[in-house]
Formats: sequence, C-alpha cells, structure tokens
Amino acid sequence: MSSERASLAVHEGPSLPRMELDPAVSTLMGRASDATIRLNDAAVSRRHARIEFEGDRWLLTDLESRHGTAVNGTRLVAGQPRPLEDGDQITIGPWILRFAGTASQRSTVISVDDRRGGTASFTRIDRAALGSIAERRLEAIIRVAAALHTAVDEQEAAMVVADALVGGTGFQRVAVVRPLSGVEQLEVLVALDRGQANPQPRFSRSLLGAALEGQLVQMRDMPALQEEHSIISMGLAEALCAPVRVDGDIGALVYLDSESVGARPQPDAAIFVSAVADLCGFALSHVAALQAKALQEELIQDLQLARQVQERLMPRTVGTLNGLQYAVGALPGRHVAGDLFGLIDLGEGRTALLLGDVAGKGAAAGMLMATVQAQIEALLEHGASLVEAVERSSSSLMRRAAAH
Repeated sequence: MSSERASLAVHEGPSLPRMELDPAVSTLMGRASDATIRLNDAAVSRRHARIEFEGDRWLLTDLESRHGTAVNGTRLVAGQPRPLEDGDQITIGPWILRFAGTASQRSTVISVDDRRGGTASFTRIDRAALGSIAERRLEAIIRVAAALHTAVDEQEAAMVVADALVGGTGFQRVAVVRPLSGVEQLEVLVALDRGQANPQPRFSRSLLGAALEGQLVQMRDMPALQEEHSIISMGLAEALCAPVRVDGDIGALVYLDSESVGARPQPDAAIFVSAVADLCGFALSHVAALQAKALQEELIQDLQLARQVQERLMPRTVGTLNGLQYAVGALPGRHVAGDLFGLIDLGEGRTALLLGDVAGKGAAAGMLMATVQAQIEALLEHGASLVEAVERSSSSLMRRAAAH
C-alpha cells in the first residue's frame, strides 16, 4: 500500500462524518478530549486505539482498551500493531468502521437503478420455508465445503461458489460481489456466464438492496411489465440474490440471473443457493483470519529483522575501549527502538561516545536512529570533529525532512 491518505467511514453504529487519515500524523481514537477521532460512548476507552502509517502500511494498535478492538471480527492483542487492508472493518464500542486505503486492482461496477417507473415481482424466501436438502444436493454441498476449506483468498473462495452455482442451479449467470457503497457500487469478486467467456455483468439495484436486508430474495418476471423501465428492461426472466454473512455481518452477495425464459432454474435452486451462501460466509471468514495472521507474522518478522540490524550497529553489551569500561542495554518499546548508542575509537587513545534518543518509536524511529548513527560514525572516522560531525548530520536530516 502506498503512502496516500486513507479514511474511515461508519459501516454500522452512530452516525459520524467520514474521517480522513493523514500518514504523517498518528491518529488517536477514543473518548479523550485530545483524541484525533473522538468516539463518545461508554464502551470506548479514553485512549482506545491508534492508527498510524509506518514503512509502507497502515497499522492499527489497541491501546489496552477495556472492551477491546476487533478487525473483521477478530479481537486484537493489546499493544501489537495489526496491518490494515482496504475494506477491513474495525469494531470499537458500538461502531463498525470501514477502512478505505489504496486498494489493489479490482473490478467494480455500478448497479442498474431499476427502482423507478415500474415494479417487479419479488418473493422473499424465509429460511424456515426452504425445506430439506435433497440427497443429490447434500453431496454437492459436501464437495463445495471441501473445496472452500482449501481456499487461500477471497477470489478462490468466490470462484468455488460461482462454479458450483452456475453448474448446479440452472441459472445462466452467477456472480459473487461485495457492496462498497450500499448497492450502488460493487466489487466483483468473480462473475461467470454459461454463454460468454468474458461476461460483462449488470446487477439489479432493487434485488441487491432487498438481499442486503438479510434474506434470500427471488424475483420473477411478469409479462405485464415487460415495457416498464425496471428490472424487466434488463431482459431478465429469473433472478435470485442471497446474502453472505461473514462474522455476523453481510460481507458479500451471491447474485444469479437468466435472460432466456426457457432457462428456468431448478426447483430446489433457492435451497442450494442459500446453503452455498452460508458456506461462502464461513470460508470468507476463515480466509480473512488466515490473511490477518499472515500479515501479523510478516510484520513481526520484519520488525525482528530490523531489531537484529539495529543490534549490530550498537557495540557489545559489555566491553572496554581505550581504558573506558562500559555496559549498555536497550529495551525497545515496539521491537525496534529509537535509542542511539555508539563508541568510536578515534585513535591516539581518544574515544567518541554517542548517546541519544530519537523522538517517537517503532520502525520509523529505528530507521532514523540507524541513519544518524551511521552518518556520525562515518564522519568521525574520516577525521571530522565532534562538532562538525553533529552539525553536518543535522543539516543532512533537515534537508531530507524539508524535501518530504
């Protein structure tokens, strides 16, 4: 992810204006009067969580809050930064906030506004009325579950679902989509069409909106409305949409439709779609947990490597140089410290001692510490005086800071 600004928007909970995140500023979230984003609720701690940009990624850290912070339904370990990805949902108190950063390349479409100038026939299908799954469907469900269990990302899970539905329901087209802005803009995870190799999907906003309320919805074409400017104008004979619940929230939608009147879906298609949508939700939740764990492990590994490099720049913990006995220890607040310590043999029995503390902490402070120490040591070893080495290093840092 690049250093472009990111933002937070309320997905669920009390209304708040869209919150812009500046990569140059650490964003404190909580009830405190000095919080960058004030969340006034009893379930929110005064200093609840922090979002900041380090290296090339946004990080969220729970600041030992009383009720905790969760990302995509997984509670954070207090004090351990968690990398954020575009679309992550952050739970703090009564709020679920959607993080929007620099997203990877993805396919988005605008749904068709079919809510004006006519009505279509909708049938809301209660789960209790779906009936039992036939034996042949049960076998298909087991195959889908086995394939989803091995999915390593969202696209792979969505492809398993779409492939099973396009071949097992009688519908012409199947897509798995994620609502980005209500149902007006969608991220297409996968789209399949039995009649086209490269489908250009269109979606009914009415059908999507109905499914987003939490129930599987089926729409049937009505001949009397064929001339209306509604979903019928899209030339659809059948359409069906099912919500995909991920950790309790609707994280995606499974959308199926057919244009040909002769291509009627199978009688038990709704039952099959509902079951597969449930499995899809479990799979997407599992994938999100795996990705979060991988990101966390990658971050910790990077910080551990940075710590090892930092330790190599520092002298041995105990030693003697030109008659000067020393002992040093550093305890980083977040894997990598901003402490600066060095001993340099200047020759002729002279020793230079470097001691300092960089403002801030974490990887950014550690990188600044390493830069300053390496530059000062190089200048001293090439004959510069202490005053000259410090002044030249300071000037160099100021020029770089001004350039950024």
